[in-house]
Amino acid sequence: MILVLFILSVAFYNISYYLSVLGEDVDLPYPVVHYYKTNSTFYIIDRIFFERDYSFDLKIEIVQPINGEVEIDSYAFGERERDNANFIWIKPLYKDGSYNIDGVLPKREIYIKLKITTNENQGTGIGYLSFKHLFKTYHLKIVLGTTKEYFDNEYPSEYIPYITGYNYEYGIATDELIKNGGVHPYLPKIKSYAKSLLKENSFETAKNILNFVMNIFSQGINVTYLGDYPDYYYIDRYEKEGSISGVCSERSILFLSLIRSIGIPSRLVYASGYPVDHVFVECFIDGEWINFDSTYGIIGKDDFYYEKVVRNLSTFSNFYGGVREHFKKYRNKINPIYPYEEILNDKYLKESIVINGVGGVKIGDSYFLSLRVRWSLFNYEDKELILTIIDSLGNKKVAEIETKNLFYNFAEGTISIKMKLNNFLEINGKRQFKINVKLIDKEKLLDYYEIGEGLFLENFSF
Repeated sequence: MILVLFILSVAFYNISYYLSVLGEDVDLPYPVVHYYKTNSTFYIIDRIFFERDYSFDLKIEIVQPINGEVEIDSYAFGERERDNANFIWIKPLYKDGSYNIDGVLPKREIYIKLKITTNENQGTGIGYLSFKHLFKTYHLKIVLGTTKEYFDNEYPSEYIPYITGYNYEYGIATDELIKNGGVHPYLPKIKSYAKSLLKENSFETAKNILNFVMNIFSQGINVTYLGDYPDYYYIDRYEKEGSISGVCSERSILFLSLIRSIGIPSRLVYASGYPVDHVFVECFIDGEWINFDSTYGIIGKDDFYYEKVVRNLSTFSNFYGGVREHFKKYRNKINPIYPYEEILNDKYLKESIVINGVGGVKIGDSYFLSLRVRWSLFNYEDKELILTIIDSLGNKKVAEIETKNLFYNFAEGTISIKMKLNNFLEINGKRQFKINVKLIDKEKLLDYYEIGEGLFLENFSF
């Protein structure tokens, strides 16, 4: 019976598949959008996503843009298990005007390494990669922007993708972003604004562009955020409405586009914490990656930037307190699926602890204190929490709790303490205290959080 069901399921899959390739042509989402100098050559890897797993016999025809020539240098297939991705680059057979690719397409992904040679034409050209399989054709749009006014230095080939851009760079958000892509540094309007912001060197130019983006979004952070839009959307709104609001990813997309339009390599950084995720941009200037955060206006090289700065700038109830499991798993590794996407969380996040809620109630001669504590740990072995309550007026330790029982790799918990009121010094009818929580690995201090003056032994919660 099981064998019969298996045979029927395989037959149904095959029949449904062959019926699917009789349908209309398909325009693949996420167009390839690249931007570079005229009369130049660069290589870029783009990821193509199809709708089904199957054995493929693909013929690829190219409609060339007017400002360059696109060739397929090699290709590789994605892996079902992303942990074990192992690209084997293969040269395609070129015959009768088509590139021929044959093989199994697991995870519905194929990686195409393109060789793009720009000519003397400046502007925007549109081309297509047309993937033909049996009776069906998948069209992938190529937008190639070229410029003669290229304002920055030459860079090694490995940094060129952070100028030219690569598809699947922006995540999935609005339909407009999927259809048109997020960053268009070749657009005349984007280039014109970027050119007007040029300073004496790359670093000062990037600072000036950062200030410009912050001015556009000076209405604040839009808490009704529904999704990102392409860069030109925010410029258009700014020109019509004046300053607008926007979240970190929207600001970063616009900053990224402006900075790339003048030839400075840059990349989005997704520092994914809990419950707050944050996005900012790294720019490659003078041989190193430097943070440019267009949400908080921070520029720096701090490896723990997100942990030290963003956590403290976020609202009290929403600051960072954890590392998501998949980032813990891949920390300090290069993403095996897409060569340009680096997992940077180990650079920007660390094991940490934070107090995100405090409440107290006075009953008789006792005071009952409750604290909500959140932490993030790469592992919980040998980790210890030490919570200390200090009498602010008497400057003495009133209570201290040491515990390992709360810890998991990523969690939060509540600690409740009962204390006697007469253990605190009273002045003018008031008693005051401070809270300190430490995260310890054996005897090493990993992180601490403190709530200082201003807490009174009264009924309260926040």
